Amino acid sequence: MPSEFRSFGALGKDTKRRNMDGSMKHEQIEIREELTATILSLEGQFVGGDETDALRDVLRDISTRKTADIIVDLTNVSYVNSSFISALLAAHASIARKGGTISVCGLNDTIANIFAVSKLNLIFAISGDVSSALADRLSKQ
Repeated sequence: MPSEFRSFGALGKDTKRRNMDGSMKHEQIEIREELTATILSLEGQFVGGDETDALRDVLRDISTRKTADIIVDLTNVSYVNSSFISALLAAHASIARKGGTISVCGLNDTIANIFAVSKLNLIFAISGDVSSALADRLSKQ
């Protein structure tokens, strides 16, 4: 079962919830453990507001708890900006030092283009969906 984390939404209100299956959910971030990875399923836009701060907090918490292998599922994300990219890169640096990885999946055409233009596809493993990302991870172990 995932350990507790604290993230705060608008007006400093605590927005974490534990789902019936033990996974955690912030307004736009669902966290669950699957096989050897922590899956972050995101939704909406990540454009530098409370949602991006919450993502940064979640990534920091995961990276301090253990050697992390994280899959960020962007299937339900419509847009990201440089603040989101900065949060991912900071987490990548921290997690890579401990031998962990971050994979990204479910990119729409706009986000895939952002990743390609900024060469993030050279830093992060990119898969079509969570199942493919998990299979890729398992094949590399």
